[in-house]
Amino acid sequence: MTTLSLMPRLQTAVRVEHLYKSFGRFTAIRDVSLWVHEGEILGLLGPSGCGKTTLLRLIAGLDRPDAGEIRVGDRCVAAANVFVPPEQRSLGMVFQDFALFPHLTVAENIAFGLQQQRLSKRQIQERVAAVLALVHLEGMEKRYPHELSGGQQQRVALARAIAPQPAVILLDEPLSNLDAQGRLHLREELRTILKGTGTTAIFVTHDQEEALSLSDRLAVMRQGKIEQVGSPEEIYCRPASRFVASFITQANFLPASVEGSQVHTEVGTFPLLEALPRGEGEVMIREEDLQLQPDLEATSCLVVRDRQFLGREYRYCIQLPCGKELHARQPLAVDIPIGTAVKVAAAAVRFFPKEN
Repeated sequence: MTTLSLMPRLQTAVRVEHLYKSFGRFTAIRDVSLWVHEGEILGLLGPSGCGKTTLLRLIAGLDRPDAGEIRVGDRCVAAANVFVPPEQRSLGMVFQDFALFPHLTVAENIAFGLQQQRLSKRQIQERVAAVLALVHLEGMEKRYPHELSGGQQQRVALARAIAPQPAVILLDEPLSNLDAQGRLHLREELRTILKGTGTTAIFVTHDQEEALSLSDRLAVMRQGKIEQVGSPEEIYCRPASRFVASFITQANFLPASVEGSQVHTEVGTFPLLEALPRGEGEVMIREEDLQLQPDLEATSCLVVRDRQFLGREYRYCIQLPCGKELHARQPLAVDIPIGTAVKVAAAAVRFFPKEN
C-alpha cells in the first residue's frame, strides 16, 4: 500500500502581492500582501464581510483579481496578464458545505480528483486506502454521504482534497457546520493530519478559538485589509490595534488616561507593560487578567451584579458607577456572592490611544 509523503514538498508556499478586488462599487480586497511558509497552517480570521473568503477564492482561482499578483511556489498563477485556472494551480479545496457528490460512495468521492492524474486503477485504490486510514474512515469506502455523520462527511471532504497531494489546501470555514463537540474533536484531528503530512494550508474562520488552536500564524482582516499578521500567541498577547484586541479576545475596555508607566481609570490605576507619553484613550483588561477581592470595609463602589458558572471557572459581572460592566473570569476557589462590593486589580494592561 502506498503512503502519503510526510515531508513537505518544495513548491508549497503561497505569496500574494498588492492584491485588489472589487465587486461593483464595493472594494472587497484592498492592497493585501501575504506569504505562507511551506508546511505552514495560516488562518484568515475576521468578522463577516471583511474579505477573508474573497481572498481565499482569489488564491483558489475562483475569482480573478483586479490588480496584484498571486504565486503558488515559484509559479505565478495570477497577475496583470496571467490567469491560471483553478484546476491547474495544484490546490485542494475544502468547502463549508463539504460539497460531496451524493451519488458517489466515499471511495468514489475521494478517487474523483485522482482520475485526472493518469494513475492506474491500482494506484488510485492504494491512494484512497491511504487517505481513508489518515482520516480514520477505514471500512467506510462503500458508504454514501447521506449515511455519514457531519464529522465523517468533513473527513471525506478533507481526504478528497489531500489525495491528489496538492501544493496547498484551502479550507473555507471547514468546521462551521458541525456541533460544538464535533468542532472541538475534528479541529484537533485536522491540525494533526495537516502537520503530519507536511501540507501547506490556508483556512478561513470567524471563530477566534478555532483560529488560535489550528494556526501556526494568523492574519486578522478588517474591511478588506490585513490588520495584523503573527503567531497566535503574538496576536493574543500583543494586539496591534483596538480592533484586533476586541476581536481576538474577551476583554474589558475602559476610558483611560496614561502617564508614564501608569494608566488611570474610574476603577483604579493599573501598571502598563511599557511606559508611554501622556495621552487619552482606552485600556484593555482581559477577563482572565482581572483579579477580584471582596472589599471587607465596603468602601468600594464596584458590586458583583451576577455570576455565571462555566464548569472550570466563574465569570463575574461587576457593575460600575457609570452603568458600564466589567467581566472577570476567576477560578472556582474565588467564591464571591452576588451583591458583594469588590476591589479590582490587574498585573498588567494594554493601552490604546484615541484613534483620529
